[in-house]
Amino acid sequence: MDFVLFARLDDRSRAIQNLGCIANVTFLPRNCTAGDVISFDCGPANMVIDRLVARLTEGRELLDEDGRRAARGGVSPELLAELLTHPYLKREPPKTSRGPEDFGEEFVDQLIESSAALSLSDDAMVSTATQFTIECVASHYEQYFPYLPDEVVLTGGGAHNPEIRRRLQERLPKCAIRLHDEFGVPGDAREATAWAVLADETLHANPATLPKVTGAVGAALLGKIVLTSRFAHRFHLTVDRAEVPG
Repeated sequence: MDFVLFARLDDRSRAIQNLGCIANVTFLPRNCTAGDVISFDCGPANMVIDRLVARLTEGRELLDEDGRRAARGGVSPELLAELLTHPYLKREPPKTSRGPEDFGEEFVDQLIESSAALSLSDDAMVSTATQFTIECVASHYEQYFPYLPDEVVLTGGGAHNPEIRRRLQERLPKCAIRLHDEFGVPGDAREATAWAVLADETLHANPATLPKVTGAVGAALLGKIVLTSRFAHRFHLTVDRAEVPG
């Protein structure tokens, strides 16, 4: 979807950065083809922050609203350095995070234990966890992109957090930080849009996978078109099987 919507807008390079529970990015080089796309999970986005806030408030708060706790707290260099030793960050793309298995309760338990040893305040913990997200994103750009993007397009829940946006701009000063909504597709409708784009590709018999991104052997058609006899006559789908891989 990112390639279809963003790759041919102009000659700028873009990183489409999703900040959901896990951070995942699609890098679109300047004037890229589908074969040039780079994409992978960067590590946690909101997962650690949300779980940490819920634990610290005994469930009274489920997220750091507008990044207020992070803005109040200071970042602990010692704790941040420890978090950045997580083995996922050293794995080479293509790669996906296992979510809670990598950055769930066990990870938060260790973060709280380390914070206690450093006598950190609750807000300092949240601030450091927030900076961990920023470093995971930025360091992956620096390691695995051929060059830093002209623009970073944010989507997902973390895009609503002004402290995350501010810190990402500070960490990547040469990149313009923009929101998915600015391009005519609301970030909150991103997943629904993705399914619509993928369905349209299938209807046109276009393979919609990128082997370089997924690690698959080859491109393939996605999904299945199933029509009941009652509605089948309304559709005129003609697929030349000689043109369909597999």
